[in-house]
Amino acid sequence: MKRSPFRISRSVASLCLSAFALTSCGGSSSSPQASISEQQLIQQKIKHVFVIVQENHSFDNYFGTYPGTPGQTVENLGTSLAASDDQQFDPATGTTQGPFTITDPHILGGDQSAIGTTVKIDGGKMDNWLREQEYGASLTPTTVSAATHANALDMMAVYDCNTIPYLWYYAKNFTLFDHYFEADTGPSTPANVQIFAAQVGQSEAASGKGTSSGSGAGDGVPIVNDDNPPTSLVPGIASYTGDNNTWQSYATTPVLLNPSADAAATYTGYIPDDLSLEAKSTRPTVGWGWYEEGLTTGTGNVPHHVAPLYFDYVQHNASFYQNLHDNTPSNGLLPAITNGTLPSSGVFWVKGATVNSWGFSPANGDSHFLGDDDHPGSGNSDHQIAEAYVATLINAIAKSQYWQDSVIILTWDDMGGFFDHVPPATYESCPANGGEPCGDGPRLPMLVISPYSKTGQVVHDYNDAASISKFIEVVFNLPTLGSLPDEAPYEPEGPRDVNSQIGDLTGALDIGKLDGFTPLNPASLATIPGPSVPPAMTCATLGLTPSPALPGPPSGYIPEEKITQLPATINDGD
Repeated sequence: MKRSPFRISRSVASLCLSAFALTSCGGSSSSPQASISEQQLIQQKIKHVFVIVQENHSFDNYFGTYPGTPGQTVENLGTSLAASDDQQFDPATGTTQGPFTITDPHILGGDQSAIGTTVKIDGGKMDNWLREQEYGASLTPTTVSAATHANALDMMAVYDCNTIPYLWYYAKNFTLFDHYFEADTGPSTPANVQIFAAQVGQSEAASGKGTSSGSGAGDGVPIVNDDNPPTSLVPGIASYTGDNNTWQSYATTPVLLNPSADAAATYTGYIPDDLSLEAKSTRPTVGWGWYEEGLTTGTGNVPHHVAPLYFDYVQHNASFYQNLHDNTPSNGLLPAITNGTLPSSGVFWVKGATVNSWGFSPANGDSHFLGDDDHPGSGNSDHQIAEAYVATLINAIAKSQYWQDSVIILTWDDMGGFFDHVPPATYESCPANGGEPCGDGPRLPMLVISPYSKTGQVVHDYNDAASISKFIEVVFNLPTLGSLPDEAPYEPEGPRDVNSQIGDLTGALDIGKLDGFTPLNPASLATIPGPSVPPAMTCATLGLTPSPALPGPPSGYIPEEKITQLPATINDGD
């Protein structure tokens, strides 16, 4: 098929890949990779990787006032870089609005479309968060309604340890990255696929085999929008409806993990050479699973968050789709952890839903917010339920036999429209109309929790969603996705796990703990007794003082969801 004239063209010589430009674009001057000796230690000690992926929050939205521990620096809202762009022009008032602290765990997210995010970033100026939210991606002046203005102000909201203390607890005790970015400027579907494949179809588009997305379209490759996966062929998966994306057919991390599954594949899509090569590998099998709440029941499940369902060879081959599971207290990952039935080594992606299975309810009883995947907005998540759900997962791992050889990666798929002040590096030559995904996107929270994590450290290495694939490759001594025969000819338009400028997350690990000279982080450090809503922890009990001290909400501020939703059946007084 003819290639789209608007396709992404990655530039190897991109300005922001230089050491100087990485600093000026918000990254560190280097993104070190693990040395050979470090890789050997990692491979000896780590056997289980859990990737918990939540929804739609920027770094500033959750950690904009995180102060770090003594001796640490954090690229938070108190830096000179933040001072250069955190006062956003508000067209509705003709004044500027800066970040403010909020305690309400129920606010609506904003525009995180490919074109909307591109406009918000504004070539690294990071100055269009309110303009774009009020005027749209065209920035055409229009009358701004009260609800639209309220939603724009939501984009500047910042939470701290008095509202989401469990997340700050993990940052205080383990490793927080302050230069981790979304791997494209786009919404949840491409963001989740990036975490699974280190690309969203650029190599398939470049090969001419796949259907091009074209300018601003949702179907085809690269993936742009939140269209649902193709109709499910997987037995037991709850049915879903809506716009269906076309099949994706390029290598994903599971292709590297299990040679026997590759050998058993009778449907190979556009990656026959990848599967054939990997089927001949003599590497040990590494188990994997995608665990998503509501996947089989349908309760609260969001199909466009289920990355594996987009891939033809996953849905057509039982050796792949047998690894897709629900995740509730009685089904899926949690019982497997508790009962010790996980494979001896493995990678496990974990996602929540818009209705939690754990019995958590909002502190104010508002029945519009029962989800645990952290997606903002009415009919979605309460952020305190979301962190209690995460704590439930991490508690189970910490109390299990798997803690001693595990790394838990906790991150978010995209920024949800929320402001962040750090410009991402530019790895691609972006289409002028912003109609296709273009990376990197805004900065996101990223925590690494493990017996081998640095304790209470903020790491400044430049990483993005491709770093998750790179980390898995280091841990299990795998080739890169970008080296496989069906992808390699099209690099750098393809998986970015071959890009040495993007880190591999190993900066989170303490070499002293890996080589046995430093005591490991005990399981108790990761355990939060009886996660509850509201949480029992506060800034005071954590011994943390948010910095910088931000003002409260602006005068007359009402979260947009309070303006537009009907009253809840129970008290809606937050």
